[in-house]
This record gives sequence, C-alpha cells and structure tokens, in this order.
Amino acid sequence: MGRRKNRKNKGVDRVILFIILAIAAIGYYFINNDNNFITIFKEGDLNHENYQEAEVEVELVSDNSKEKDQLLEFYTDIPSIDVEVINPEFWIGRVKDADEILMNSDEILEFNKRNIEVLGVLKDIANHEDYISKDELKELLQSISKIPATTMYNKEGKTLTAEDYNLLMHNTNIESINDINEVLYGLVCRRTAMRTFPNEKPVYNKPGDIEFDRFMETAVYPAEAVTILLESVDGEWLLAQTYNYLGWLPKKDVAIGLKDEVLNYVNKAPYIVVTARQMEILVEEEVVYVDMGVRIPLQNNNDVNSYKVIFPARSQEGKLYFTYADLSKNSEASMGFLPYNRANIIKQAFKFQGENYGWGGMNNARDCSAFIMDIYRTFGIKLPRNSSEQGRLSQGITYNVTTQNIDERKAFIQNINPATPIYMSGHVMLYLGEYKEENYIIHSFSGFYKEDKDNTLKYQKVMRTLVTPLSIRLANGKTFLEALYCGKEFL
Repeated sequence: MGRRKNRKNKGVDRVILFIILAIAAIGYYFINNDNNFITIFKEGDLNHENYQEAEVEVELVSDNSKEKDQLLEFYTDIPSIDVEVINPEFWIGRVKDADEILMNSDEILEFNKRNIEVLGVLKDIANHEDYISKDELKELLQSISKIPATTMYNKEGKTLTAEDYNLLMHNTNIESINDINEVLYGLVCRRTAMRTFPNEKPVYNKPGDIEFDRFMETAVYPAEAVTILLESVDGEWLLAQTYNYLGWLPKKDVAIGLKDEVLNYVNKAPYIVVTARQMEILVEEEVVYVDMGVRIPLQNNNDVNSYKVIFPARSQEGKLYFTYADLSKNSEASMGFLPYNRANIIKQAFKFQGENYGWGGMNNARDCSAFIMDIYRTFGIKLPRNSSEQGRLSQGITYNVTTQNIDERKAFIQNINPATPIYMSGHVMLYLGEYKEENYIIHSFSGFYKEDKDNTLKYQKVMRTLVTPLSIRLANGKTFLEALYCGKEFL
C-alpha cells in the first residue's frame, strides 16, 4: 500500500511539474512573442542558470488554423479556388525574375515627377502657390462640392431635398470667399475621411445602401501633408488638397503649421514605411491607425527593440507640433521604401486578403483603387486615387484591349506580366497568373454574378479583398475578362 501511495504521489508530482513548466513556457511566450512564434527550451531546469536553450520556431497551429479556416470561409461562394491560389508564395514562385528591380529610387522619383506634370489630379504640394484667387478657389470648390443630378437618400431613407442641398452648399462658405486667399499648410494627425461636402452625414443613391456613402470621397492617412484652401461656415471643416485628392477634412484631424516645417517633416530622413495592411501606434495615449505605405520619419534608431518615430500632433488651438512614439522593430515596417519588384507587389497585395471592402475608405478599410494605390505607396510610387485616373491617365506602359475580341483578350492575358494592374470600367484588379486553365486576380470588390441552377444570373455579395478567377461575371453576363479595357505597368 505504502509503495503504491508513493508512486501515486510521484505521478502527481510529475503532473504538477509538467503544469508548472507549461505555465512557464506560456508565460515566456507572451513576454517574448514574435510574429506568432514561441521559444521552446530543451533539456534542463528553467530556473537553472546553465539550462540549454534551443530556439525552435514553432507555428501556433491553433491561431493560424483559425485564421486559415476563417479565410477559407470567405471563399465559400468563389468558384475555382483551392489552397494554392490563395497563397502569395505560390504565385511568386511562378513569376520569372520575381525579384528583378522594375524601377530604382531615382527612376521612381522621375516617374512621380512626370505623372504630376501630365495629370491634373496629382499635385506637388511643395510647389503649391502661396495665394489663390477668388475665381480659382470657387472653381476648385465647385469641382468637388457638386449637387448630384440623381436622387439621393439619407440614412433614414428619405430623399434629400433642395433645402438639404442649400444647407450643405451654405456651409462650404462659397459666398464669403475673399478676392485673394492665403494657402495654409498642415499635417493629418489620424486616419480621417475626406468628404464631398463639409458634413459627416452619409448619403446613399439607394435607400438602405449603407455600405456606399456617396459623399465619402477617400480616406486620408496620418502624416499626410495637405494644403488648406478654405474653412467651412461652422468652423468644423477644411477644404484641403492632398497629393492626389481635393475635399473636405474634419478640422480636428488636421494640424496647421508653417510651410517649411510641414515640408521638412514629409521629406525628413531616415524614415520607415508601413508595410502592414494597417497597424496601431500609440501616440500620446491615442491609438492611431496607420495604413500601408505611410512614411514616418525617425527621431532615432538607437534602441535595439523599437523605432522612435516622429508623429504630427494638434494643439488645442489647432497648431502643429511634433511628438514621439515607439514602434516595435518586430512590426511590419521597412527602413525606407521597399524594392520595387513583382515579388513585393504580390506580397503586399496578399496582406489585404480577407479585408472588408471599404468604399472610399469606409469601415477603416479600402476600395479597389485604394488597394492598388496603397500597394504602390510602399515603393514610393504616387498614383491617382480613382481607378479611371490610374488606368486611363497615369504614366506607364498601357496595354489597350478595348477593341479586342475574346480570343485576343485571352492571348493578351496569357502574355501579360503577373503583378500587373488590369482595369475595367469602375474597377481595378491585380493580375496574378494562370493556373489550371483559369486566370486569377486579387482585388477588393463588392460582389459578382454567377449562374443559378436555372441558368439565371444571381448576385453574390462579397465585400472583401479576395482572389478570384477572371471568369466571374458582371450583371450583363460578361466575364471580367470581357469587360477589361487595359492593363497598366507603372514603369
């Protein structure tokens, strides 16, 4: 009896020891977590100074399995999908010379310069005039704050009236524009919404179509330089120009500073570039969402574990000052811009896989053209905001397929380089390549049409960034391939 009891106690002791070791290992993981990997100790007591450490990288199966299962759920209604085509490395491995540099930093600067010279929608903030005339400012204001020609609805489903539009136009301050107006400079302090009118109320072109606020123009990211042209009547909004868009920004999200200090900030080196889909940075007790492609200057790079970054902040009086934030060096950020190659284009694109679709940047997300724009921002390439401007107007090598028949389009898509943006009316996608007689793309989109059992087309809502074949259909029955008007390499 005594020996059995002793064995039982030893067994209990072993269980307790195992639990203690497990708790210690879990605790160590939470302290030393690095990109979902843990450090496992092999041989020796955790408390012994001579323990042997084996740094074995072990993927956290439970977490990744959940992510993969969730991702696969998004693909339930997408045709011709398997585990290969939703893997970026699969596509990168099929690209010839995937790491070949497409443009170096000097060539990218020249590309941006040419684009600004050719495109009216891109602006060189540094060379903006210091003053603007009444007529010019009115023209700019009316180019963005336009009363729609079609019936629009508020969130209650009621039709917007002439009185509603009169109130919106009045708040633009168009009647009080001076003959000569000083242009101010500012930096955006947090992710914010640029709108058609100085008003935050959503407007839809169909009652209840709440995922498409038609007065939402674009998201503007932190650390973005803007010129400020006008203030609204209520003092809550600023008519502002980014490098690629004009619209109304909430005044509370913009810090006004001297031209030199704004330009010195955006040109300051060294700097990091956010390469994650989006990250959170704690700035003076506020969590700031920072999206892919945002460039943030460094205060110093001396700390082994973190970057000390410089962030714009707004005083109570609305003035610009600079503060500092710590960013872990384990974060997805690059010292300088990423090398511009096809491998990196694909890698960056797949970081958005599964993200919600966000019309104009709604829902802390992005739409199809912002998806492309943000990928290219990581290389330092400045593209127009809207897909039509990217596809039809931007500099680059354009492959026009507007007049091609289906056989010619098939030949075109077979020969185009992977990681090339391709365009149809109102939409842009990133071409990935051919696999099992299907051509694949990754894109941020609202949905598509597919044939039902009775051979009628049925709308399939998606509202995500996903991989699909080009054979999915539009409402008119055409495939996306049939609807293309061009491919464009930004070179």
